Amino acid sequence: MLRADVDTPGNSITAKKLTKLDGSRRDAYRGRLYCPDEKCKAPAYFVSPKRNAKHGHFASRHHTDECEMRSTDLVDIDEGQLREERALIADSDIVKIRFDQPMIWKHGRQTKDPKKNKKVVGATRTRGGKGTKTSAKVSMGLKRLLAHLVRGGGLGSPSPKMQLSDGSRGYADKIIKDTVVLGDKVPDGLLIFYGKVVSTNLKDKVLWLNSGNYLSKRASVRMDESVLSGLLTREDLSRRSQLVGMWFICEAQAIERFSGGANLRVDDIARIAFLKA
Repeated sequence: MLRADVDTPGNSITAKKLTKLDGSRRDAYRGRLYCPDEKCKAPAYFVSPKRNAKHGHFASRHHTDECEMRSTDLVDIDEGQLREERALIADSDIVKIRFDQPMIWKHGRQTKDPKKNKKVVGATRTRGGKGTKTSAKVSMGLKRLLAHLVRGGGLGSPSPKMQLSDGSRGYADKIIKDTVVLGDKVPDGLLIFYGKVVSTNLKDKVLWLNSGNYLSKRASVRMDESVLSGLLTREDLSRRSQLVGMWFICEAQAIERFSGGANLRVDDIARIAFLKA
């Protein structure tokens, strides 16, 4: 959240303004901040800006299920949030893709003290410190990663290192592939692909999500027809045609097809996410 209510509805403050206050004046807002959603009003707190971020943001651990400010709701995600997250990504050693809760964003740091052989979660990251080995890790769901790619201008430069579901690691610019630029090139290994659904069809109990027509040679996602009902329920859609025009992202291995281009086989709907254009 980039704005929070203070004590009463209608009286609010922005994260940008709170960032500019000195420590004592900022501390005066502790315990007085609330979620600005009229249906929620959960207690909120201020999260200080991280390295390279222009300002902080507000968060709450007690949003109601209907609250529109919940960080898991990516339908109307703010570009400012993506910029702030990108700053955290730049300060992290690894970006781990989550599949169990596909819309969750988490950021954490660990410090390992070699003398005690113990990990301390939440320790402050210091670069070049002596006697401790530090690491910062970000984990995000596919849907939020897709939001960064199509709405937030990417993950920043230099490209961050990422970890996929099989534990393989590589830099984002090598792991993430846009279906537009694949053509006849069929990359090896487990990767992340994203594009826009231009058509769908069912044939021989197979669901096809196509990112281009037959001549374009753009990759098509191949899924078992049995997953369709669960996919539509999760995306709150009533029919398959509503997927057309949506952005998609999936973790898959590309398989060369006889007509040129590649198919992307996805067996689990947790490995694919969508975002409205």
